[in-house]
Amino acid sequence: MIHDLCLASSTIAKTDVYVSNIQEVYVGIVDKVEIGKNVKAYVRVLDASKKYFHNKNLKFMDLTLKAASQIISLKALGETSDEYTAVFLVQGMAIGQTSVTGIVTDRYGEKIYSVPQQIEVFPPFKLIPKKVTLLIGAVIQITSEGGPQPQFNIIFSIHDPSIASVNNSGFITGKTVGNSTILGMVQAVHAESGKVVIASQDKVEVEVIQLEAVRIHVPITRMKTGTQVNQSITLFPLQQQLQQSNMIGLQCSTLI
Repeated sequence: MIHDLCLASSTIAKTDVYVSNIQEVYVGIVDKVEIGKNVKAYVRVLDASKKYFHNKNLKFMDLTLKAASQIISLKALGETSDEYTAVFLVQGMAIGQTSVTGIVTDRYGEKIYSVPQQIEVFPPFKLIPKKVTLLIGAVIQITSEGGPQPQFNIIFSIHDPSIASVNNSGFITGKTVGNSTILGMVQAVHAESGKVVIASQDKVEVEVIQLEAVRIHVPITRMKTGTQVNQSITLFPLQQQLQQSNMIGLQCSTLI
């Protein structure tokens, strides 16, 4: 208790002072970030009694966050998620893998390090193609490029499952005429909480049509064995405008 003898008051002003050493430093961050995008890292410091220091005291400990390489950038933020946490902005700068370590300094000038947390910076995640048009009952598969390496799972969902369905492998099946959107998500794990979060996502527009007629046009009626000719396919969707497919190559093995 601290008592100011210069104060002429019958009421004694008092405050509680708690003194403790630094025990541990914890860093919470997701293990994946897309290049050019940001995630947040959360840092907490524990005392000898396993209690968290208030975040307003962390500046006196020279709290810093350090990356093992320059493929990510780190910036301290003024915001806080709670009264015990310091928040840093982590941005992916180059593709690769690195680790992040929290560092504080105790009253003796000794540095205390957190357990390094691994993080991967991955190339932009994209679904291919961006738009799909298919018939009722037809099936087409969505592929992807970029994303975490070497392997990762994509979680697919569709806005309107009555229009089409999509499975875990990205196969879309047309069900009824209409339009919908498919969302593909790449997940990451938060190191501190163990919770699964979304690291990146992309979408594909889906249109399901019903054909009224199909017209195939070939510019010639005879050709030599082993030669090629382009043919065009014109689709007539029911109650929709005329649509024409891309030119495709026709390989002949016999004389037509």
